[in-house]
Amino acid sequence: MKCKKVSIMDAIGHDVFLENYGIATISIYNYYFNVGNNQQIQLNQLYKATTADYFDPLNSNGENVIRNESWDSEKYYMKDPNKRNNGYYDYGYNSSLIKGQEKEVKIKSLSITFYIKYQTSFGRMRTIGKEYLTLEFKNKKEMNDYTVWLLESFDEKELKHPALADIKPNDLFYCVCYGVAKIEKVYKYPNRKNLICDVITERGGKIEIDASCSNLYYLPYDEPKNQLLILDKCDNELALMPYVIREGQTFNVYWKSIEEAADYIVSLYKIIEENGRKYLYHLNDYTVERNENMFVISGLIGNTFVFKVSAEDRSGKKIAVSRGIVNGFPTYLAEEE
Repeated sequence: MKCKKVSIMDAIGHDVFLENYGIATISIYNYYFNVGNNQQIQLNQLYKATTADYFDPLNSNGENVIRNESWDSEKYYMKDPNKRNNGYYDYGYNSSLIKGQEKEVKIKSLSITFYIKYQTSFGRMRTIGKEYLTLEFKNKKEMNDYTVWLLESFDEKELKHPALADIKPNDLFYCVCYGVAKIEKVYKYPNRKNLICDVITERGGKIEIDASCSNLYYLPYDEPKNQLLILDKCDNELALMPYVIREGQTFNVYWKSIEEAADYIVSLYKIIEENGRKYLYHLNDYTVERNENMFVISGLIGNTFVFKVSAEDRSGKKIAVSRGIVNGFPTYLAEEE
């Protein structure tokens, strides 16, 4: 899954991963500036000086001001209620503030309330939760440095449930609805409750996870170890040029002869997919004498059987290794996962 860290302001309206919510979208609900003395003012109360005898209001494009202006160091002005000429009709055209009415203010911090819509379930009956999150930034740098994971072209099918063997104490995963989850306890498995672990989340506390791991995934920004990578490892494959033909439950494996080879090894694997996870089983290695360039095996029921062919010299060193083969020529299997 493609994702990258971006400033929270650059994530507005996009799919993101939030530590305490998980997969979500965010938008700005409202914002206000703190100018000291417990005074909070909105953007439409602030003005900037011009060369004329009035001040321009900032409320024309609030998000643009927050994103692009140095609001923590700019000079801003607001109406001074103590000035004598601050009657209702003393404002200039287009709600401008006339000089002589103003007082300079210093922005102490910016408070933004974000509207969060986060996933509480996936699949055909996917549901969402909604919540408001208010963050206070003391300066522009602090706002820009507040980052979230931006998910590029998010597709829930790219989320992967963890392999049970990968679940270990203190590891971090994504628990749907609650965001980052830390493994607190791993149960002895199997057990009558079918539990695999307990996780701790910031918002949800302790949550029991059963062996289906239906609400537990690898974190979107993690690269989980792919069990199929071993099928992609190869060396000097063109010397072998192996090929597999399947006829019902019978598989015929062919390869080219290599002069330095003392033996050929045909390795048989089986890929099993369950609950969105792929497991790789190494079933057997078959040794074939150097004068033979084919191997036949029958009685294999089902699909996703994979063969690898390798050649060894007299010292036992591998001099050629193919990628995995399902049918036809070798192919990359981990990249296609």
